[in-house]
Amino acid sequence: MTVLKIIQYPDKLLRRKSQPVTNVLDNKVQQMASDMLATLKKTKNCAALASTQLDLEHPLDMIAVNPVPGEAIFKKHPMVFINPKLTKIGPIVSDLEGCMSICPNRFSAPVPRFEKVVLDALDCEGNAIHLETSGFLARCLQHECDHLVGKLFIDYLPPEAINQLAKSYEAR
Repeated sequence: MTVLKIIQYPDKLLRRKSQPVTNVLDNKVQQMASDMLATLKKTKNCAALASTQLDLEHPLDMIAVNPVPGEAIFKKHPMVFINPKLTKIGPIVSDLEGCMSICPNRFSAPVPRFEKVVLDALDCEGNAIHLETSGFLARCLQHECDHLVGKLFIDYLPPEAINQLAKSYEAR
């Protein structure tokens, strides 16, 4: 297991799109999952990571998520979701979000997200996962799945919040 570098904004690599996983049991897929979990574990205050945030040559459709209290699926262990697909269910609510790739632990802003989602994905053994969730985990899954298509949480923000972000970068 290797702890990977988390790419930092404004690096253009954050805008790349991940590629679908065709064989979950492939050694490269398993290594990427293992490295993502190691990186997640070693990153302070990190709820989740997407492969496109990491220093990987060919990021695959994978997100790693830390356990969320009250969500039985985690069994107290972080999980990797492979080829995640979300069905978003309203209403839309705003809450604070931050990102490990954008002034980690120093910049957050309210982002509108769907309150509930249904996640369909595969686990690291190739088993189908079907999860309906709301609240923090729903927000987290939407944030990470956005990363997989090159979208950042700041894309949802008004210009005044982007100005605040610029000030955060100036303070670095």
